[in-house]
Amino acid sequence: MSEPDDKKNTDEKQALPPLPAWSCRVQKSDTDGSPDLEALYVGDKYLLHCEGPFVDNLSQSLKLKPIDETDKYAISILELRTVENDGVWAMVTSYKPGNHKLSQFQWVDGDRVIPIEGGELLVQSVLQELPPEQLNSPDAMKMKMLGPFMLTMPWWYWALWAAALALVFSVLIRWVWRKIQRKKILENLARQTTALTPYNQFNKEIREQMRKYTSTTETNNLGPIYMKDLDASFRMYLLRELLVPANEWSTGAVMRDIKGRHKKVYKNWGPQVRRTLVEFDRAHKDPQAATFEDCEQMREMSRRAVDGVYRMKRLNR
Repeated sequence: MSEPDDKKNTDEKQALPPLPAWSCRVQKSDTDGSPDLEALYVGDKYLLHCEGPFVDNLSQSLKLKPIDETDKYAISILELRTVENDGVWAMVTSYKPGNHKLSQFQWVDGDRVIPIEGGELLVQSVLQELPPEQLNSPDAMKMKMLGPFMLTMPWWYWALWAAALALVFSVLIRWVWRKIQRKKILENLARQTTALTPYNQFNKEIREQMRKYTSTTETNNLGPIYMKDLDASFRMYLLRELLVPANEWSTGAVMRDIKGRHKKVYKNWGPQVRRTLVEFDRAHKDPQAATFEDCEQMREMSRRAVDGVYRMKRLNR
């Protein structure tokens, strides 16, 4: 095929005949506070609805273009809401004041052109409402800097700050309260007169409890009392040995205090101490369920924990 023939085919492909025209009309925007079509100003949003004969395979890249470049800013697409083979919904605006004819625009999809039929749209300009003396005065038309303005913060912004401050104050109050509580406990310990060390005192109480609760044949009825005494002895040892208010604080608070002030004890015997305290907590929730065999197991468990803490404390010296 010769070169002139190639050029002729190319020109015929580019000069495809326009498709049947679509009928278009404008509607008021469905967003809150949108102006009526009779009071549109430059930059206001409104809807453009077009429909017409079926056009196969319309793409989402459909564009609205003016026939004359002077109408380039008369109607501009902001959002293509729906693109179907027989119609289009779009959110549009106008950046140029005046009477705009919809027939001066066309839909373009690649090399296909869909003409538009429709009425006119009047778009007003704020500048046109100014008096002539201001329109003709360069100083009056200069942009003026306004502000600064106080922005209103959303409620969740202040809620987050309030929650953060409440958290900080709660942590501070808890720290102060525990410090005061520790001081009172140490003062009470100083007033107690006992020649026995915490370790010896614990073993003495364990021996006394064994003699007391194994000297009777009705051991099953003594389970709750026996468990309570074991719990008190174990927590008193932690209080005297590690200076942690184990008889006042929760298990979590006790373990956090040991972790912060007795790192080696926590590293080597922390799990055993925690397990013993957790078991005592469970028995405290249902004291009547404690049997004599449970008490014997807790006695051995607490003794192993105390022996481990005692040895570790001696190694740290």
